[in-house]
Amino acid sequence: RYTTVTVDSGFDSEDMIFPDVELARDAAKAVIKAIEAGDPPPVGAHIASTRRLIGLAKVGPVVKMLETEFNGGLQKIVLFCHHRDVIKLLADRLVNYGPVTFFGDTYAHAKQGIVDAFQNDPGCRVFIGQNTAAGVGITLTAAHDILHVEPDWVPANLAQATMRVHRIGQTERVLARMAVLKGSIDELITEALLTKTRMIRDILN
Repeated sequence: RYTTVTVDSGFDSEDMIFPDVELARDAAKAVIKAIEAGDPPPVGAHIASTRRLIGLAKVGPVVKMLETEFNGGLQKIVLFCHHRDVIKLLADRLVNYGPVTFFGDTYAHAKQGIVDAFQNDPGCRVFIGQNTAAGVGITLTAAHDILHVEPDWVPANLAQATMRVHRIGQTERVLARMAVLKGSIDELITEALLTKTRMIRDILN
């Protein structure tokens, strides 16, 4: 099941997140247009900057939300992100939950050990993976909760990442959430992304 969860950065306005709000809004429009058309994500300095700032703004509220959920009984969760610095910040802030991180340049011989730790070690409760690196070829069925902190802007890739958890060996219903930054253009991007991803899910099913 795909859904969204809204996180509040605590900023009063988009001006506090983006140095140039108009450029950020233009970036969002370009991204939404590509998602709706099924095209590759657009590139450009202002698009990359907007994406990174959105990701960084989510770290604090995502950590607070997960701490509450762990205290409420959550056992394990898989987080997907785009940027290395977002992954590293999340790992630092969630250190009490034994996080493991999985990057594109993680040594091949180390990758299976990271997956095995998450799958088998009760103390390893958080897997944080880079979208393109951790979205294929691995099994993460020890969790049945996924949070796309920085959802991949290609809906098929996002669905494929979710399938790391929703695959043979999974005995629970899988919930895949997309973190949405309250009061920002991230809301519009995620709405378009969620619509497309649900369509892909329905086709796969």
